[in-house]
Amino acid sequence: GTFTAVPYYYKVREYSDFESRDLWSYDLSLTPDELKMLVGHIWEEGSTYYDYFYFTENCSYHMFTLLDAAAPRLGLAKRLAYYVIPSDTIRVLYSVPGLVSRVTYRPSVLSQFRYRLKILSPLEIEGLDTVLKARDPSRLHTGLARTSQAKILDAFSDQVELSAPKELLRDGSPSQILKQKILVQRSSLGVRSETLEVPAPLRNAPHLEHGMRRLSLGFASEAGKGGAEVIGYKLSMHELLDPGIGYPRNMQVDFGQIRLRYRNRSDTFRHALEVDEINILKMTALTPVNRYFSTKSVRAEIGWKKTIDSDCRNPEQRCLPFNAEYSPGLTLDPTGHEDVSLFAFLGPRLTFTPNYQGVKFRLAAGPRVGALVHFTDNLRFMVSSEVMLRAFAERDLMFSNEVTVRYGFMEGWAVDLSAKRERDFSEAMTQLHFYY
Repeated sequence: GTFTAVPYYYKVREYSDFESRDLWSYDLSLTPDELKMLVGHIWEEGSTYYDYFYFTENCSYHMFTLLDAAAPRLGLAKRLAYYVIPSDTIRVLYSVPGLVSRVTYRPSVLSQFRYRLKILSPLEIEGLDTVLKARDPSRLHTGLARTSQAKILDAFSDQVELSAPKELLRDGSPSQILKQKILVQRSSLGVRSETLEVPAPLRNAPHLEHGMRRLSLGFASEAGKGGAEVIGYKLSMHELLDPGIGYPRNMQVDFGQIRLRYRNRSDTFRHALEVDEINILKMTALTPVNRYFSTKSVRAEIGWKKTIDSDCRNPEQRCLPFNAEYSPGLTLDPTGHEDVSLFAFLGPRLTFTPNYQGVKFRLAAGPRVGALVHFTDNLRFMVSSEVMLRAFAERDLMFSNEVTVRYGFMEGWAVDLSAKRERDFSEAMTQLHFYY
């Protein structure tokens, strides 16, 4: 990792415009001498480098080493856990009384465009649809009030920024030519646009996030096999059903999750203890489709997941294959407020284990559909169903149905109830989760 000095607006454009990410700024109360030391220290760091580790020595961690060098009184790095992600550092800032003086929200070009759509009248929406379909600002009806024409062209300009941010940087590109035509026609109106004040989505403020680590305890009852105690641990971040605020509702990124169970049976400890899953990465992005810009939902998993399958070479037909999958998909948001997300994915899955009979891997593909419902920020419900057609398997068709409801009954605590039905087994499970 290296330290590089670039104009701030470069990074704003990279994150806000190219990647459509909202930005949150946290102003810190440093003394003039501390600020001078900070600038000087950043300058001298420009000639050095460090070994970058995502969970321990990342960019977020080194922000704290810079601040500690400038203001040793803060002792920020010492307040961090052994491994850290950016949202953790923000919460640590709040552990120093009075350090955070102001929080500022900078909407991405996507958030700006969505807000412009909300404030357009039906007639203005019709005008926007006309110029977007033609990709020509001159097709705008001149009978509209100049203020309405200005609002439509401002929205059109944002849509071009949103749909082709990198193409706009190439001289002579179609998007750059179109953008120039929009700006020329917009300037000819002689109307000054009002400052666009996009309301800050305070529920998404990063410092309000729950702890990234999670410890889970619960009980599972498997049909025909009896009960089992379960214990789980998640190394970092957030899944779709986790309660609370601070995270986008329809995004999931999980690292390092493991779940074990102890089956209540008269057998040896080694046989009673079983691994349910070991996830390296689990990611889901439910991005609602929109007619004004391209959207893509995606789901991916890498790790090991227990399966009960006649292809498993043991008396109980249980094994723990390595699992890798990537599925693009579509999401519909009938409410318009991310309260309900209807999703569908279609993609391949590879599983591998030496315990398979015959060929040691299986290739599968099929659809996965479901719904995610946010009754409140603390009460969430998800139901999903998938069908997989497999190659190299003794029985080529697999299906799975699952339903879960999770309730955050107090800060840092949640409880859930889930039921699962697959081709060869079914079970119900309840868990208590602690976030820290």
